Amino acid sequence: MKIQSCQPAVALLAISGLLVTIISGVSMAQPWGDNYAYQDVSGYLGLFLFLAWAVSPYAYLYWMSGRLNASGPVKLARLIVTAIVCVGGIYIVVDSAFIHLDAQGGLIFIFLPIYQWILVGLFEFTGYIVARRSAT
Repeated sequence: MKIQSCQPAVALLAISGLLVTIISGVSMAQPWGDNYAYQDVSGYLGLFLFLAWAVSPYAYLYWMSGRLNASGPVKLARLIVTAIVCVGGIYIVVDSAFIHLDAQGGLIFIFLPIYQWILVGLFEFTGYIVARRSAT
């Protein structure tokens, strides 16, 4: 399979992770009805910023999926990290939002992106190092 054909898979996985995270985050926050946290616009702004942080790794992976000038090792590393980050992230978010309900379940939206960014950084760095070494 050619690396170029993997770019739509990267974009699809990133969009899937982004949508699942937003839907789960809004579902857990419950900004409808008589929720005291959403009495004014600042509550909704906080929710937006909170979810923006939670989806930032997915947004980055989607944005990077459109870069056509990356070399083969970088694209392969990007595909691997996208599969790990998106499938693992979707599993963890759905598990904490809908299966194992806990009062601290919302913390996953703060700490999961930290681990995802670490993985993305490691794989991007590794892909660029391998591409640089193979070019020389």
